Amino acid sequence: MRYSLYDLYKNCSLDLYEIRNHFLDRFYYQDHSRNNARDVMRIVVSSSKIEKLLKKSADKGIAPNYVDFLSAVCGMWKFMLRSNDTQILASIGAALRWDIEVNSKLNLLTQEELKSEVIKVFKKYNVYKEMTEEEFKSVSSYKNSHVSFDSKKNRRYSSNTWSLITFIKEFGPRMQVGEFTNHDTGEKFKSCVFTQENGTKTFVAFSSKLGVLTEREIADRKEDLAIIKSKAGHYSLIKGRRKAWKDVDV
Repeated sequence: MRYSLYDLYKNCSLDLYEIRNHFLDRFYYQDHSRNNARDVMRIVVSSSKIEKLLKKSADKGIAPNYVDFLSAVCGMWKFMLRSNDTQILASIGAALRWDIEVNSKLNLLTQEELKSEVIKVFKKYNVYKEMTEEEFKSVSSYKNSHVSFDSKKNRRYSSNTWSLITFIKEFGPRMQVGEFTNHDTGEKFKSCVFTQENGTKTFVAFSSKLGVLTEREIADRKEDLAIIKSKAGHYSLIKGRRKAWKDVDV
């Protein structure tokens, strides 16, 4: 039977990151390759149009809506003639990039608000897919039972704390310390930036108790540092308890 994906995701407990992964695993890969999906993400990460949208949002302190993300995507020649599913995937990718690069600093939307807004793109395209009634009613179980596209690096984990070494394995392999500007106050601040092979960036703030560290200080103390994720989905570098960490060789 065919069900509305908007209704499916509107009523489930998945956040937008998990919805992106479920949409890929369950529907997108039926008609597109994994390389195609990775290409979509690479284009989104490097897009100047999306960069302008993010800058405008940060400068004005206003969160984009799903139409803004979709308009930015459809305004790119690489997506103009692509399938509805591809434009949806790119729009979700743009929203997740905004969440990492803007929302993590300004806290304009909660994760639930972000999800509720962005999934409207499924309603816009009136997307219906084949699935069983049981699957439609139990999609939230996907959160704990599936592994998907780049999920080792991108999924929301049930645990909200990592050792620094483990976090680099999952969200790296590249780690840098960058200087940024608060668009509201003009104040400059430093943050850690973890970059994946596909270009996806994860920003991690220095906790107030730890203070700002240099690259050398982080390297020297890497065994004693940890990263914690807040309920809002934002990451902070903290001083961990070394004896508590046991890295798994995977």
